[in-house]
Amino acid sequence: MYRASQVRDVTAEGLAKAAAAVPRIKGRRHLMAVLAAIAAGSESDLETHALLHVFNTAKFAHVLRQHWVKVGDNRFRLDMYDPLSMTAVELDGSDHGRPQQRQRDITRDAKLLTIGIATLRFSNADARQRGAWVRQVTAEVFDSRS
Repeated sequence: MYRASQVRDVTAEGLAKAAAAVPRIKGRRHLMAVLAAIAAGSESDLETHALLHVFNTAKFAHVLRQHWVKVGDNRFRLDMYDPLSMTAVELDGSDHGRPQQRQRDITRDAKLLTIGIATLRFSNADARQRGAWVRQVTAEVFDSRS
């Protein structure tokens, strides 16, 4: 569903409408929650998990998801962005552990900081196993930078 939505083969709204027309779907509640998360900007299972289980409080209602930022000649898409504190939150899946990707992340974070945007990075394990901690740290950073 994520990939089909990203390449614009389907929309989350279109899938939800199609699901509504089917009388019985095993796991309908979960399917509809995932489709709502995709409509809100989730592009992976990790981002959906974070939206539904970590950043699911009023404190994060104003956060922009999949927000584009231009820094010089570069454009970066931020998983989450708090415009009040100028903080990006990145949820790093398994590919971010590769040395080449890690170097790209370091360079990107440095470039973002040149325009005042600080980046918080959380691993897949952090978001899934320490969600309350991720939520608390993020809220504290937002508050301290606002």
